Amino acid sequence: MQCNDAKCPFHGHLKVRGNIFSGTVKSAKAPKTVSVERTFVIYVPKYERYKKTKSRISAHNPDCIAAKEGDIVQVGETRKLSKTKSFVVLKIEKKSGTRQAAAEEKEIEHEKEIVAEETHEKKEHEGHVHEEGKKHAEKKHAEKAPKKKGKK
Repeated sequence: MQCNDAKCPFHGHLKVRGNIFSGTVKSAKAPKTVSVERTFVIYVPKYERYKKTKSRISAHNPDCIAAKEGDIVQVGETRKLSKTKSFVVLKIEKKSGTRQAAAEEKEIEHEKEIVAEETHEKKEHEGHVHEEGKKHAEKKHAEKAPKKKGKK
């Protein structure tokens, strides 16, 4: 597909230089812009362990590529294109799953929320019963305890 985008590395006049890496598109809501998240591992010498970290980068999304949320894309560094963009999407390495998979994932999250609400309600009910038992025990204890004699 031919595009008329001047900021396209294939059909425009944009040169790609510097870093080239892969990442997952997390947001494609802004026009011609995607938010790409990449994860990488860093060694922490103090603890002699490795730590996973993430970073998000705004990248230009040409019309001829049109990456969508969930796609795994290859991103290349360019000159500054705007205040936040200095990368451009070069190609889609793997397209995201179907919308059905996303709908199933939302449904699973909804079910988890329902279960969490039910357990919360159950705990509240148990706490209420427990408080009534405390009141009863305090009342019994007050009847058994001898009354203190104070100075007159």
